[in-house]
Amino acid sequence: MLKEFVIHKIEDGDYFEEIEPKIHRIYQIIQNYGEKFKNEYSITLDKLKTSKTPKKTKKDIINYLKKEVPEWVRELISIFGNKQDEILKHTRKMVSSQSFSSYQTSWENYLKGKLCYLGTIETFHIEAPNTYFFAYFSGDQKRIFSSIFNNVFSLDETEAKVNCIWLNSAINLLQLFVERIPTGWFKIRIYVLESLKIIDIQRLKDAEKEDLLKIFEDISDKEFPCIWQQILRNVSIVDVSLLNKELICETFKISDYDYENLVNNPFEPRIKMDTAILKIIFPRKKKQEIKGILNQIYFYLIDEILVAKQLISK
Repeated sequence: MLKEFVIHKIEDGDYFEEIEPKIHRIYQIIQNYGEKFKNEYSITLDKLKTSKTPKKTKKDIINYLKKEVPEWVRELISIFGNKQDEILKHTRKMVSSQSFSSYQTSWENYLKGKLCYLGTIETFHIEAPNTYFFAYFSGDQKRIFSSIFNNVFSLDETEAKVNCIWLNSAINLLQLFVERIPTGWFKIRIYVLESLKIIDIQRLKDAEKEDLLKIFEDISDKEFPCIWQQILRNVSIVDVSLLNKELICETFKISDYDYENLVNNPFEPRIKMDTAILKIIFPRKKKQEIKGILNQIYFYLIDEILVAKQLISK
């Protein structure tokens, strides 16, 4: 059910046992007892292609123009400033340099091979107020994500949609805590990304696949709050009483009023997405059991996100 795009794994060792015992433990429960998370449901897919977008795309061409072409091009650059698309559009009409044309063609051909439907953030600030997702879907057409992303370019459109749900799920956030490069923020470099389990849609039942695709369409146009608020809003009423309200307000710079509004306002798109994933991993568990597991995951996650925020703030 879940497949790996594996090169190798980072050994988590004592660091995670000491710093994140609850996260590590519940992730092990999912791995050991999730009927569709066990090794026999996982396959190694080392042909899955990922890449880091080079940072020298259009800017590289602009720098070339500044050095190699006549004064009128440099004047064009000064007129349009940083509007690189405008510069390139007008330059294509006017430039006749064979060397530039050859350079541009080879660069475009290189980038075409990197087009994809799914991109993941490399430096993932899970605690930040402007971090809403870990994985992003490109839309109707393939694209090359910017240099802050890793491109996953061996998934078709359906696989990308399903795994966009999976990679943004709370269960995958557990996986990221375990597999990340251990810094205050999350470094999800290519070799870490390639060690993560993803959903093998070939092993999904048709109903399961359709359910995930429907959820994707239902929530893709919803406005999501930042990740830490998505999680805090869905901590169960029972578990809210166990949270350190004062510490959360101080760490995230929110008022008591804001805190009460968050914990009393569940974010349904997050619940819908995570419930669908857990139903696939635990197909025989009842609705209330799934809800109990999810409540535990949310409670542990907000605790660890709080720790991550404190580490970043130091």
